Amino acid sequence: MENIGNVIMASESNLKEIESDIKKTGKPSDESLDQANEILDKLNAEVDGISDNFMSSAINEIIDLYKKILEEYR
Repeated sequence: MENIGNVIMASESNLKEIESDIKKTGKPSDESLDQANEILDKLNAEVDGISDNFMSSAINEIIDLYKKILEEYR
């Protein structure tokens, strides 16, 4: 299992990249979407092991955001 903090930091960077891509080209790059998919898998794997409700809720919000992005652009 990967450290959840590292996964969240990677998701922040990836979301900024996706936002930048959308501003420049109207859609995220395939590379940033592939990264989003990997991060989503990692978040899903980690979220069940988190006992803190606030943290779990925040991670679920990130998961939902990634699902919406991937649904719209894939």
